[in-house]
Amino acid sequence: MREIRTFALLDGARGQPKADVDALVDTILKLAALAQDLGEHISGIDINPLFVKPAGQGVVAADALIQIKR
Repeated sequence: MREIRTFALLDGARGQPKADVDALVDTILKLAALAQDLGEHISGIDINPLFVKPAGQGVVAADALIQIKR
């Protein structure tokens, strides 16, 4: 995560609290596992936006879409 250009925002830039990077990483890994497990049945997953709350408070998906293959 530290290698992405916008990591400074997650690390508390501009006087904001540090984001819950652990929860973000956990969410990304779980989504990857879901995509791996269901890959033959889905054509896409979209989560937008995904809010990363302050450290220790998790993440919240405001909207999500899983496209099923037909």
